[in-house]
Amino acid sequence: MNKKTLFYQIFLLFVCLCFLCPAISSAQDINPITSNTFGELFDKVVGVVFWIAAIIGPLFIILGGFIMLFAGANPSNIVLGKKIILYTAIIFGIILIIKIMSYYFRADLTL
Repeated sequence: MNKKTLFYQIFLLFVCLCFLCPAISSAQDINPITSNTFGELFDKVVGVVFWIAAIIGPLFIILGGFIMLFAGANPSNIVLGKKIILYTAIIFGIILIIKIMSYYFRADLTL
């Protein structure tokens, strides 16, 4: 038996034990999601995505500005900088619209 086959067998045994041990033990059924309705869950997910975009968006706008600033005589870098700024603004606008819609539809999104 070569080392590669032995490694795969040990890995398969490890994966099987990882899935079987919690099923065998008397673990309690704990729900890690604290939301009770789909609307609350959707609002939390959209809130996290909004704050990530609020942090990363300005960084990409600054990056696009630096690319345009240091383009020199290369017009393709100026176009690239403009595209980065434009697409960042479009994506942030879409995320902002989804955030506003999540506030509007929060009560309607129940299961």
